[in-house]
Amino acid sequence: MGSTPATDLASDGKTDANLLETSSPKPANRGWRPAVRTVLALVALLPLLGIAVLTGISASSSWSNRQYAQQAAKDVMVLKQIAQARLEMNQAAIPMVLVASANSIGISEKIVSLLVGINLMKGPISLPYAQHLLQSNPILRTTPALKADDQANLQLDSQIEAGNGSYASATRILDHFANAIDNYWISKYEQLGSYVSKWNPPGSFETHLATLRQTYASFDAGIYSDRSAIDVLEGIGGEAPKLMLMQEVFEFQQAASQFQNSLGPKALKAWKTLNSDPHVRSTQQIINQALSLAENGGKAPYLTDEKQAGIAVRLVIFDVGDLSNLVQSAANDLVTQANHQANVAKKDFLLEIIFLLALLGFSVGGVLIVGGSLTKPLKALSGAALRIHSGDFDLEELEDRGPREVATTMEAFNVMSTTLKAVERKTVALAEEDLEHADLSNPLPGKTGQALQAAVDQLATRIKEREEQRQQLYEAATHDRLTNLLNRAAVFDYLTTNVAQRRLSGESVAVLFVDIDGLKPLNDTYGHEAGDAAIQATGEALVEATNPCDVVGRLGGDEFLSVLCHEHSQDGDAVALKMREQVSKKTIVANGKEVSLQASVGVALTECDAKTDPMELVKLADQRMYEAKRAARQAKT
Repeated sequence: MGSTPATDLASDGKTDANLLETSSPKPANRGWRPAVRTVLALVALLPLLGIAVLTGISASSSWSNRQYAQQAAKDVMVLKQIAQARLEMNQAAIPMVLVASANSIGISEKIVSLLVGINLMKGPISLPYAQHLLQSNPILRTTPALKADDQANLQLDSQIEAGNGSYASATRILDHFANAIDNYWISKYEQLGSYVSKWNPPGSFETHLATLRQTYASFDAGIYSDRSAIDVLEGIGGEAPKLMLMQEVFEFQQAASQFQNSLGPKALKAWKTLNSDPHVRSTQQIINQALSLAENGGKAPYLTDEKQAGIAVRLVIFDVGDLSNLVQSAANDLVTQANHQANVAKKDFLLEIIFLLALLGFSVGGVLIVGGSLTKPLKALSGAALRIHSGDFDLEELEDRGPREVATTMEAFNVMSTTLKAVERKTVALAEEDLEHADLSNPLPGKTGQALQAAVDQLATRIKEREEQRQQLYEAATHDRLTNLLNRAAVFDYLTTNVAQRRLSGESVAVLFVDIDGLKPLNDTYGHEAGDAAIQATGEALVEATNPCDVVGRLGGDEFLSVLCHEHSQDGDAVALKMREQVSKKTIVANGKEVSLQASVGVALTECDAKTDPMELVKLADQRMYEAKRAARQAKT
């Protein structure tokens, strides 16, 4: 297209301006008409002021009470989260202290695991899980101090796992972190107490608030008394653990004597459960034994009885969980009370609003009578606006009537609806996200149209680019570049998820571990290009030997892993044989010589249940692969 001369542009602009000027309706001389504000003020303002005076104070009080109660419930939930973080921090501390203690006296983690009956390197009470707890709880990074302590604990966990952390440094760092969490809980509790004192809630809310503080004190004292009791019975730390044990037992008993007669229903149930728990009773016997030793002296019984010490450590772990449940239940009782008060205040507020609406009804009657002149034009305007909202721009011009403000609004509305017709088609195309629609290539005149077209072009380009980038990133993150099979992380993720799904329905799962025979000699003899060709050919053979519902991935090097789907998971041995046959059919050409390929396959088959560990299946399949490889070598010899 050629360019438009400047004179033509100036002429067109002038013509458009003239058209707008001549087509825009001029306001008619209608004489004096009362404004909408004037009419409504005369009819409704004075009655509304009277209603506001009658109900404002009471409604404001009810609303404030509701807000107070809702905020109190939120604050109590924060206290619950902090208490849960304290429990998780203690759970993380258990394997850290035990392994650090083992490092200090020169014994292995396996021996400590056997003594306490807990796998300290794997499972819910292990060093890796401790690191998970410290990293996953956001409460532990709420303040700079907690964040610093959390980082120190993560570093300590890594040091202990590497065999470098000592028992003394572990207890010092963990105690500092525990004190920081306790101080944070107390500061939040005092903040809530200050807020409740302003609210002045009815009923026994403040009593249960004090009960929450006492249950947390018992929880805290229970943690330290359990640990001090073990230290005393093992003869660790001299006199300090004995003094701490007596102090913490006294604080626990004092807190329990204060709260046990003022517990809410949930907390009372948790308290009864705690007292009836055999683990708790056994732990109490251990604490009593340690108290007797602290008060009367004597030889530490666990100093030479490592087995009994391990049993005692396992018991105190359950004790702490029961105490944490008591705190959580006390908090739940408090939340229930706060929500109840909020509902009561809400009902009071609604009753006042209903009363207000009843009074407003009398005012509305007057408005309907006096505001008759508003009804018809406003209905017409409302109906037209709804049609515009629904996308119908084919409207007749609204009739010029009603008060001054309404008439002016109708004139403006007529101009607006005419303008919207011009953009309707483009708007529909954009709403349907049809970026190739012909209407989008014909922008509206002027700067608005140019800007809209540029935005559409950029949107289409960015959508395409982002989709391509997302696909590329997904492929790179989940697939092996050499074989285009799932990579190590992706196939392990699939196995973990698949086992979890089959566990729910009790299905079987078969895992096949495949290893290329003689890949290293092949690399050494013909070079890594030949090795890569062998890996690619093996990957193709494994895909050919399995069904479309099976999953095949490369773990790295010469190792592959396949997970059979449930429909033929029982055919693991047959699939393994087929894999070996398919691989043996593959050959590669290296330095002009045709080289055949072989592979060894190990099969692990199990019925999935709660104890099924995906990684153990991989290990078992790997072990059976090596057994098959050894058997093949012996057969050759």
